[in-house]
Amino acid sequence: MEKLKNLIRSTIMKYGLSSGISFLVDYGMFALLLHLGLSIMGSTYIARACSCVVNFILNRNAVFKSNGSPVRQFVLYILLVIASATVSGLAVTGLSTYTPVHPVILKFLVEVVLFFANFLIQKTLIFKE
Repeated sequence: MEKLKNLIRSTIMKYGLSSGISFLVDYGMFALLLHLGLSIMGSTYIARACSCVVNFILNRNAVFKSNGSPVRQFVLYILLVIASATVSGLAVTGLSTYTPVHPVILKFLVEVVLFFANFLIQKTLIFKE
């Protein structure tokens, strides 16, 4: 049981590091594109596209160490990215309408929630053994 707990902790830590790297790419691109005048949704999709390939490779090879079909996994991963980006963009848009908080800060809060949901989806559906 202790070995299983350590494995779960290790996987979550690796997932956190992978997500952190991808988050920096995503968040930086989002802030830059928003600053350049793109819409929240446009900035969200472009930034997510830039970070998703890096995140897929890290998660598949370093976090979950999956030997499954990379094509199948990538298709499922892209569907998750699209769904997650849509939820993120809609949530940030909605929250920014009703609060005085800057969209860049709201995006951070939304992404924290999505972090845990995406971990479970990747572990149980996309990179499952």
